[in-house]
Amino acid sequence: MHLEPLVETHQAMLTEALDIARCLCGDGAAENKTFYQRQQTRLQTLHTELAAWRRHEISHQTQPVDEIPITVRRAFVRATLLARQYHQLAGHQWQGTLPSPTLSKQLPDDIPAVLTSQDAIAPLCQYFQLSNQDQAELTRALQQVDQRIAAQAAIIQAVLRSVGLADITQEQNTTPQLSRSQAAVLFKHLFDITVPTNVIDIVFTPLQIYFCLSTNQSELSAQIPSTEQQQLTELFASMQTFSFDQFRRFPTFGPCKPRYIDAAWATSIAQQLQVPVDSILAALSSSVSILPTDKAETFLIHDIWGHYWQLMMTQFEADYAILGHCDEPLRAGETAYTDQGPVTCRELFSSIADEVTLDEDKAHAFFHGEVRQRLGLVFTHLIGEMMADVAEFKFVWCHPQAANELPSSSVFKTKPVKLDLSLIDLDFLFIRVINPLMKINISALETSPLEQEILASWKAQGIKQPSLERINSLPPLTNTFLELRRRRWRQAFS
Repeated sequence: MHLEPLVETHQAMLTEALDIARCLCGDGAAENKTFYQRQQTRLQTLHTELAAWRRHEISHQTQPVDEIPITVRRAFVRATLLARQYHQLAGHQWQGTLPSPTLSKQLPDDIPAVLTSQDAIAPLCQYFQLSNQDQAELTRALQQVDQRIAAQAAIIQAVLRSVGLADITQEQNTTPQLSRSQAAVLFKHLFDITVPTNVIDIVFTPLQIYFCLSTNQSELSAQIPSTEQQQLTELFASMQTFSFDQFRRFPTFGPCKPRYIDAAWATSIAQQLQVPVDSILAALSSSVSILPTDKAETFLIHDIWGHYWQLMMTQFEADYAILGHCDEPLRAGETAYTDQGPVTCRELFSSIADEVTLDEDKAHAFFHGEVRQRLGLVFTHLIGEMMADVAEFKFVWCHPQAANELPSSSVFKTKPVKLDLSLIDLDFLFIRVINPLMKINISALETSPLEQEILASWKAQGIKQPSLERINSLPPLTNTFLELRRRRWRQAFS
């Protein structure tokens, strides 16, 4: 749905909400309790006013099927059919050495028996007047989800069995719990660090593994071999510092990188399952993470119930793979999809005689399209986080008497989505994603990948090697692009 541009009043409200969210998330924000509570109250008021402005009423009247947009019908049928797979992805089959009051209470809703069968596809498609092609595509999509879940479950089961765990699919009360010593062995395989059993816990489902560690690095350093100190330092740094590289390990965004994983151990699991070892490394990178033991309850439902299904059932993984590169300098092959078709960054520049020129019309289209694409990736992240927040909301909604067992830094703990955290995410990512477009650097004094690739492209086309004069003509080109960007910046968001 196309939304009208923000009016000045709503812009001011969002700006104020963002300022308050920044303030509340800052260090020492809660020290002045009176001021903190006043800011929270104001943010809640802004939330109410903004929600009323963009509220979409739910229709309680049955609408004729043929009047429902076809895209809505397809999405609804797909979501309905995926309910069965969500049961397989949920966290109600968890086990571990760490007791979790939240995971113990969170359960999936019952699914109508009619939806648990593969035979549900045809009648749903018929009722919602979907084509045979739609039905075939839905059947194929559901099969792919089933296959992916089965492959992931096989890998995690083999990983857990490699350190002595019985079949996780058995009833929890008859399955031996994974001991801390086994958790420490598994941690060594995955992170190449030998941690003592008294500082590690583990929580796992048929598809995911979460280690829980003390966040006291000094305490851990005193108990591990000196040869592993550097590895521990790198691990803590990766957990405490944001990098776009984390997005490549969606949905855990965790520190389990393929280069840390014991290659011989991973190879043995790959041979056992008869799959490429790269499949093992990729699966573990996206399903293994580390949580601070004292804050584990803050994340377990959010991550296990809220995020993991997104990997199996949505296109988010592809978006995050692109987002993982969004901090890199602009390259000649960067492609923006514009109203006139795809335009590469290379096409913006041309070389005639000893002059290098910029096509302003193409540059505008490129910049406009690239901004839209990058903002689309940011909103994928925001939607993913909002859906994970809904999983937390379900716990609070179903167990209001136990709401204190689920810690939250948000003012909106009892709401389905968290305005303050969403604004902070948007604020944090927006400039970082757009930054490469703001820092296009073509200069005779400094070589950039963009310049190198443009010159290499011209050389491949048979254009003679640029002279010093031609290279020196590039700095004004940068200024031209910067000026064009300034003039068009506001238009890029229309």
